[in-house]
Amino acid sequence: MDAEIVAARPGSEDELISLAKDADVIMGGGPFFSRRVIEALPKLRAIVTYSVGFDGVDVGAATEKGVLVVNNPAREWCVQEVSNHALALLLACAKKLTILNDMVKQGRWRETRGVMAPMASVHGQTLGLIACGDISRMVATKAECFGLKTIGYDPYVEKSLAVDCGIGLVGSMSELLKQSDFVSVHAPLDKGTRHLVGEPEFKQMKPTAYFINTARGSVVDEPALIKALQQKWIAGAGLDV
Repeated sequence: MDAEIVAARPGSEDELISLAKDADVIMGGGPFFSRRVIEALPKLRAIVTYSVGFDGVDVGAATEKGVLVVNNPAREWCVQEVSNHALALLLACAKKLTILNDMVKQGRWRETRGVMAPMASVHGQTLGLIACGDISRMVATKAECFGLKTIGYDPYVEKSLAVDCGIGLVGSMSELLKQSDFVSVHAPLDKGTRHLVGEPEFKQMKPTAYFINTARGSVVDEPALIKALQQKWIAGAGLDV
């Protein structure tokens, strides 16, 4: 392929337009692929995201202009990595690793006993998975090694796929939230899932439960999450979005 490759990190729509005015294909992510940007790039033929999600691209505008939008399907590259990371966040929350690590670094290790209790056990606890796609099902498979009971809510998943990974499907998200000691979100971001988890959902969780999100940030109502932590509706959260 005889192509000129230009690496850049635009910080705004105007900067992207300036940098990509002669681009045939743009590979990348970010929130800057609006209708305005797409219409300002006359040579553009395709946008390729590095991620599964393509919520940063105005797909309608791209389609109208004949620009192909391509994402990276989860099953092709990130199932292992993201599922590992979700479980790493779960374990870090359960064992309060962040706060204890900070206290030790500050020379306050003698005070750690005061914050260690209560410390959540992992074995025998219930992990609730919101959405049961490829990554979520891999989380369930690995969670079994830690003795976690896994339940899931996903009105679209084929039941046999979930059951084969040890996920006990429940009939509603409310049921999942009330039962779970850890809640992990794996839903894609679209119009139907924006702020899928908000104040009503956090209020249904156990005050001892932890919330994990390795999906998209906007699947969760951020002010509601902050309030849930401040009001101690939940015990804590592990986030990488």
